[in-house]
Amino acid sequence: MRKINFGVNYIPSKSWYFQWAEDLDSIKDDFWAIRAIGLEHLRIQLRWDLFQPEPYKLNSVYMKRLEKVLDIAKDTGLEIEVSALTGWLSGFWFLPSFAQKGNIICNGDIIKSELFFLKQLSAFCCHPAFYGLDIGNEINMYAYKDMPNSIFNMEEGNKWLRTIALGCNEYYQNKSVTIGCDHQPWLEDKFFSRRNLASFGTSTALHTWIEFTGATKYHRGAFSNQSLHLGEICSKIADAYSSDFDRNINIQEFGISDLWLEKDQNIEDFILTFIKNTLKCSQTNRITFWCSHDIDQKYNEFNELEYGLGLFNNKNELKPVGRAYKKAISLYKNITKEHSETTAILINDSYKKSDKDFGWYFGEKFCALKEKGKDSICFITEDNINNFEYLRTRHITKLIYPEEVL
Repeated sequence: MRKINFGVNYIPSKSWYFQWAEDLDSIKDDFWAIRAIGLEHLRIQLRWDLFQPEPYKLNSVYMKRLEKVLDIAKDTGLEIEVSALTGWLSGFWFLPSFAQKGNIICNGDIIKSELFFLKQLSAFCCHPAFYGLDIGNEINMYAYKDMPNSIFNMEEGNKWLRTIALGCNEYYQNKSVTIGCDHQPWLEDKFFSRRNLASFGTSTALHTWIEFTGATKYHRGAFSNQSLHLGEICSKIADAYSSDFDRNINIQEFGISDLWLEKDQNIEDFILTFIKNTLKCSQTNRITFWCSHDIDQKYNEFNELEYGLGLFNNKNELKPVGRAYKKAISLYKNITKEHSETTAILINDSYKKSDKDFGWYFGEKFCALKEKGKDSICFITEDNINNFEYLRTRHITKLIYPEEVL
C-alpha cells in the first residue's frame, strides 16, 4: 500500500500575504477548515522583502509571526513547507531592495545574503510543524523580470544550485529540502538542467499548470490527454532524470480555473482524473493544490485569474473545487502500488529536429501511446538503457524510440 500526502498552498483568507503585516488570528480558522477536509500539509510563502530587508538582517517581528503560524499548524495537525526566498508571487514581485541591485543567481554578495537567510531560518528545524524548506517560489521567473542583470543561463543556474545545496546540506539535515521551479526548466531547456533539479535537495518539486505549460492552448482544452496527463508526464520526466531510484516527487503546484473550462465541463471530473493519472508515477507521493483560499476582491491589483483559484472562498466555505479535492483525498490517500509491464520512451536530443520544446516533443509521444491504449508508460534516459538494475526497478520491459511513435 502506498500513502499519498495531500496538501495545499496556503493563501490567507482575509488579507492574502499582506497578512504577514497584520493580525494572524484568522489563520487559525483557515487552518482548521483546511484540516477538516483531510489535508495534511501546507506550503507557505515568506515574502522575501518583508523577512530580509537588509543583506544580513532578518525582521524579528516577522520571524516571530512565522513561529506563531507554525504553532497554529502544530495545534491543528498540519505540517509546513516554508518557501523562503519568495520574490515572485501571484504575478507580483516582492524582492528586497538589495536583491534588486544585482543578479540573485550570479552576484556573489547577494548569494551570501541568501545563504544567511536560509541559515537563520533553519532555527525552525526543531519545531514539530516544520516539515522542510522550499528555497523559493519559481526563482526561474527572475530571468523574465524587466530589470538590469536579471537574466541567467543554465550554467550559471546550475552553479547557483550547487552553492545553495552545499549550504542546505549543512543547515537542514534530516529535513526536506526542495526548490519549486516553474515548468520552463523541465519542459524548455532553460535556467537549470533537469539532471541538477532532479538531484537537488531531498525531493523533486513540480509545478504542473495546464494553462501556463500550453496544454490547454495547444491541445484542445482542459480535458485533452495533454492536460489530463500533464502531472503524469512531468513526474515521469523528472523521475527519468533522477539517479536515486527512490527519490520522491511532489506536485507542489497544480490548480484549475473556471476560466479554463467549457460550460459543459465538470471541475470534479478534471480534479479526479488529473490526480488519478498523476499518481501513476510511483515516485509521486505528495500532491499540493494551488491554493487554499480565493483572494479577497478588496484587492483589485491582481489578474482576474488569481481571484478564483482557492478551495475555499473568503468566508472559509468550501467551493465545488474544494469538494472535488476532498473526494480525491478519500479515493487516493492510500492506493495499491501496482507493477505492470512498462513501456519506456527514450529521451534523447532528437526533439531538436522538431519545432516543439523538449517537454511537448516527448509529451506528445507519451499521449500518442495513451491514445493507442498503452497505459503503463515512462521515460528513460540514454545512460540507463543498459542499467539492468534500473530496468528491473522500474519494471521496464520494452524500449521505444520517439520516432517510432507516429
